Amino acid sequence: MVLLLALACAPELPLAPESTRLTGVEGTAGPWSGSAARVELLAGVAHAEEVKVTGDSSIPLVIVAAKFEWDLKSQTTTFREDVKVTRGPVTLTADTLDVRYKDQDHIDVLTARGHVVVTRGGRVARADNATMTAGDGRVVLTGSPTLTEGVNALVGERIEVFLDQEKATCSGGDEPCRLTIVGGGM
Repeated sequence: MVLLLALACAPELPLAPESTRLTGVEGTAGPWSGSAARVELLAGVAHAEEVKVTGDSSIPLVIVAAKFEWDLKSQTTTFREDVKVTRGPVTLTADTLDVRYKDQDHIDVLTARGHVVVTRGGRVARADNATMTAGDGRVVLTGSPTLTEGVNALVGERIEVFLDQEKATCSGGDEPCRLTIVGGGM
């Protein structure tokens, strides 16, 4: 069973009133509750549309996971097992993903844990943990983070990647940051 929560603007769909709420739904995905302009539970797959994401709302954020918990009161969602997040050219995979909302319609922070991999084109970031803030597209990688592009690699205690600016920073801890460039010729 795969659980899908697609966060996108879909103007061609009829919108339900702002107050539409679906709560206490039982399905093969287990008990959960949700609030969106349109929510469906079909054969164990949940699909929510018209939830706004900070930034370029024309690019949908799609989260796929085996398990899902949605807590409207605390404005959080947790995805577990085989989590995959895609938005445009960026893909994130992890064991667990917690999503915290600013309000009913806007994501604030995504926190990924366990075997985190973030890819964008030929760039790959790996870490034990990653926190992404929706407002600025910043991803903070901790827990043995590495950032690679081809055979080149950056390693440190904490790596910050600014997705929208194509920029990265590194902080060392007990060991300094290490950048390895193969064939860089000096």
